[in-house]
Amino acid sequence: FFFGVMSRGSYTSSLVAVGALVAFSACVALAANAGESQAALYATTTSSRVAPAVGGAPLRAPRSPVQAADALQTPAAVARQYTRPSAARSMSHDTTSSGFPKLVSATCLAALAIGGALFAVARLLTGRSERMPVWDLVEVAETYGTDRPIAMAAATATVEESDMVEKAPGVLFNRVAREWRCKWSADDDQASLVAAQKVLDKHLAALKSLDGVEVQRVVCGGCKDFKVVTSVPAADFGAWENAAHAPEAEFLAELEAIDGISQVETQTYTFQTLEAAPVPDGPLQEKAPGVMFNRVAREWRCKWSDDKDSASLVEAQQVIDELLPQLRALPGAQVQRVVCGGCKDLKVITSVPAENFAAWQEVRFKPEENFLNEVTSIRGITQVEVQTYTLQSLTGPVPPGSPEMNEKAKGVYFNRVAREWRCKWSPDDDEASLVAAQKLLEKYLPKLEAMEGVQVQRVVCGGCKDFKIMTSVPADAFGGWMDAEFAPEAEFLEELKAIPGISQVETQMFTLQPLDGTPVVESEMKEKAPGVLFNRVAREWRCKWSDDNNDASLVAAQKVLDAYLPALTARTGARVQRVVCGGCKDFKVVTSVPADDFGVWMDEDFSPEDKFLEELKKIEGISQVETQMYTFQTL
Repeated sequence: FFFGVMSRGSYTSSLVAVGALVAFSACVALAANAGESQAALYATTTSSRVAPAVGGAPLRAPRSPVQAADALQTPAAVARQYTRPSAARSMSHDTTSSGFPKLVSATCLAALAIGGALFAVARLLTGRSERMPVWDLVEVAETYGTDRPIAMAAATATVEESDMVEKAPGVLFNRVAREWRCKWSADDDQASLVAAQKVLDKHLAALKSLDGVEVQRVVCGGCKDFKVVTSVPAADFGAWENAAHAPEAEFLAELEAIDGISQVETQTYTFQTLEAAPVPDGPLQEKAPGVMFNRVAREWRCKWSDDKDSASLVEAQQVIDELLPQLRALPGAQVQRVVCGGCKDLKVITSVPAENFAAWQEVRFKPEENFLNEVTSIRGITQVEVQTYTLQSLTGPVPPGSPEMNEKAKGVYFNRVAREWRCKWSPDDDEASLVAAQKLLEKYLPKLEAMEGVQVQRVVCGGCKDFKIMTSVPADAFGGWMDAEFAPEAEFLEELKAIPGISQVETQMFTLQPLDGTPVVESEMKEKAPGVLFNRVAREWRCKWSDDNNDASLVAAQKVLDAYLPALTARTGARVQRVVCGGCKDFKVVTSVPADDFGVWMDEDFSPEDKFLEELKKIEGISQVETQMYTFQTL
């Protein structure tokens, strides 16, 4: 119960803990009484598992990416299998036993039933994790202190950058920050915090006049921190330092005069926004003469219903939103979503560099099982299937879509629409029909590429023998192409049908949305105190490093950060910043997300926090490993 409240602020998790505790106590009592009662309790359970059978064979890592494109490309229907509970064995009972053991047994069984009921109710209440309201987070932080962070609001500013400077091997930076900080008091409705914000508002214009500046504000309801972090390009910091970090003196003097403000301090450190390095696609490989690829995709698909305002589509999108960070964290992953209002297709297509596909397959395309389990439980979702194939963009990265996002259903946004031409090919005569279809595509590709904002992608499946061309354009340009009858569609399809071995020539329209490049809409502003607004929440991981052995502990900490950075930057709307202070030896990783998304990350225990901190603590010279939450607003 204590763990449930302290770690999650969730009454349902507390209910789970109570139920488990009652059940466990009952089991202990039963075990102690087993010798006297001579009765055996056989618990039966119902297990369920999703078994996506690829081609009817167990999943194995391909020997090469070509094999992944060839042997493992059979679509598989997803079957949910249930094992029936075995009947409890009938046991003879010693009627001569005393009444006391019977009473104990009956009492224990009743306790077990109560515990099981509590646990079942809690499971029903928890269900799929929901976002925790930001103000619940604020209350948690205010109640339990700095080990439970609050929230962070930040809007990325466009700033000028200097050339990179190396602090230690692998620890690069090109921005330096000056921090002004103090403690505020909760007395008089947080009057000191409100007054501090007004002082900041007064001097903000002077700070924003600095070249390439970014000003961010921290407010922590737990430890009562109020911080102003002003960063500038490293090349410009010297000039600001020579000017005594103006308007620092005036700001600090006014801050110190506020009743309830204490511990006014300053600090200088590097403050770097981090982005995960792109993963190259690798060399092209040949599926058939002239049919080249260097990416392999896994597709999850289902049918949805438009009943109740497309409720099944809305729920399925929520499942995608929950699992998207895990997909985007895959090295080199590109995630796209198909929604078709005609045939009611919903597809999630995740492609990775061919050289990385085997590693993903070895972990059974995680989080595929979670996705399939959740979507199959949605009322209105049918025909849940998976498929593997090569997916090659023939026009480079996806261009921007329309400026305005369109809403297909609640929470289902898009700004690109696609036309698909597809057919089946034959493996006869050394896949001659596939080779001919590729040559035909190359003939018409320049006409497709001539359209503004176009992306052309080609699917080749060695299992079901699919050959598809998906041509997507910005949503606001699709109508013009449709009016032109999707030229050169007629000529292409006519020549495609004439190829021996080609069959089932079809077309389709659908939205085709890149989920790894969709602009993030910031949350609405929330008020921490009058005039103290935020819309992002941050989690900070911090430690102290040592300058022994040429800063070896700092170098090692940076390597750990590099390893987990893709998982952090993959979160929707995440911004990751790193602090390195050569004076007090601070090393901090500050990850902020939109306030509305923070509850989901909190439900995941700020993954990959546990692993990151565990590895950090193992580094010789690292000490004082801590975490914190706070609002962190870009001003």
